Amino acid sequence: MPRRPLRTGLGAPWPDSPARRAWARRVYAAVEEYAAEVRTLGIMATVSVNWVSDHSALVIRCSILRGGLPDVEERERAAFVGGFLAGRLWAFRPTLWYAGRGQSLILTYQEDVDA
Repeated sequence: MPRRPLRTGLGAPWPDSPARRAWARRVYAAVEEYAAEVRTLGIMATVSVNWVSDHSALVIRCSILRGGLPDVEERERAAFVGGFLAGRLWAFRPTLWYAGRGQSLILTYQEDVDA
């Protein structure tokens, strides 16, 4: 079983590596584009993208907020958003943070990805 990267707070600061920064910018742009598609379906999901502490991966978290906090009753809808993003971000090889739940995705840094 692969080891999961550590998360710290709202994400680690951006790495010094220009290649990792360029890769992250491509991921951010793709996530924003596909999150906009989800909003056109009428699902008001919040999608955040943050680095893990060792800059080996990005974590994408999907949630439906109510009163500024994640709504536990809307987990299924957030999982749908995560699954939708996983399908659209296939070129980045996403994996689910927890098996069977799509609220959180992990995109491991790949130098050879041409997305």
